[in-house]
Amino acid sequence: MLCDSCHKKPGVHQIVTMVGDVKQTQNLCEECFESVRYTPPGTKILREYRMLFEAVPAGVRANPPDGGEPGMRSKLGGTPDWIQESAEGTKIECESCKRPMTFVAQIDSIEHRGVGYENPHAKPPPEQHYMFADVGMLYVFWCFRCGSGRVTHECY
Repeated sequence: MLCDSCHKKPGVHQIVTMVGDVKQTQNLCEECFESVRYTPPGTKILREYRMLFEAVPAGVRANPPDGGEPGMRSKLGGTPDWIQESAEGTKIECESCKRPMTFVAQIDSIEHRGVGYENPHAKPPPEQHYMFADVGMLYVFWCFRCGSGRVTHECY
């Protein structure tokens, strides 16, 4: 069966939706499925935030040595501010070429309600979209040699 969108490649993804009492089926090839960025029903779409970037002078860290306040530690570049003493260390290996990957970013649980400091993005627990386990952090790495990405996670 060909893709219902491009009519060129086999439809490997079958999407079934209900419109009233009518069941509709759509078959999409891998490329068309990715291009429409299909979000399955029940998948949570996170609220959007615009990020403002500020360059950090050479020799200065984006976050204080203790890592900073939970929920306020997102950054690009530098070295990871590991929450735990990472078993992997700071040298994350590319799964394709087995070489060390470059640290790109860390994304904090930005909606955490901390005590003793003001987080402008804080939300009460039932409304939090950006809470990665127990006030965790996502760490993003990139291999400039083969173009592979990897994300790892730590929490308290």
